[in-house]
Order: sequence, then C-alpha cells, then structure tokens
Amino acid sequence: MKIRNGFVSNSSSSSFMAVGIDYYHPQFRNLLNALGFDEDWRQIEDLTKNGIQHVDFGQFRAPNGMYILNDDCNFIGLDGEQLFRKNKTFSQAKTIFVKLCAELGILINKLDISIKTGETRGC
Repeated sequence: MKIRNGFVSNSSSSSFMAVGIDYYHPQFRNLLNALGFDEDWRQIEDLTKNGIQHVDFGQFRAPNGMYILNDDCNFIGLDGEQLFRKNKTFSQAKTIFVKLCAELGILINKLDISIKTGETRGC
C-alpha cells in the first residue's frame, strides 16, 4: 500500500501567481488588444494566429511573456513565481511589467500593479 505525505490533488485545476493589472484597470482592454488577444475567440486556434499560446486551463501566454488569465479573474501579468525564483523583488517585477507595457504603447503606473494568486479550473 502506498502512503502519500503532503498535499495530494486529483483536481484538474492549475494554480498561478501573477504580477500585473486586473479587468477593472482602465488600460486593461487596450493591453489585451495590444497583445493580440481576441476577446471573441471561439476556439484555441483563433488565438494562435496572433502568437498567443494556450498554456493551461484558462491561462494564455503572449509572445512577450505576459500571461492572460481568463478564468473568473481576467488578469494580465507576468509569471510572479518565475520572477521571484530569479530573486526579483516586487518593485523590480512591477518595473519589468511597466516596461513591457510601454513597448506596446500602453502606459501603466507602477502603483496600479498588484499580485494576483489563485487557480484556474479545468473542464
């Protein structure tokens, strides 16, 4: 008999931690459009023509490395876990996000950036 220690899950969810802006930010839709994310997509293939990759349940990655989290939270950001593993501070992560947005012509104030954690649900 196998005995498992620690957390065990058989759910089809995927956890995330992102540094960015949420749906209520005034620049959210502009950033979404600048990333090439088609809000009216019907199939995953509709997104790949713009270079968007389907990463996981409700998680999409744009060519510049930003993530679009589209499962109840509607958030655009960078992979916070990856940044923090590289010893980036929250302030440094915010600066990186601001610079990537500026490259797309979207101006974001560092004070508007937050951390979003949660999980996306599978089908």
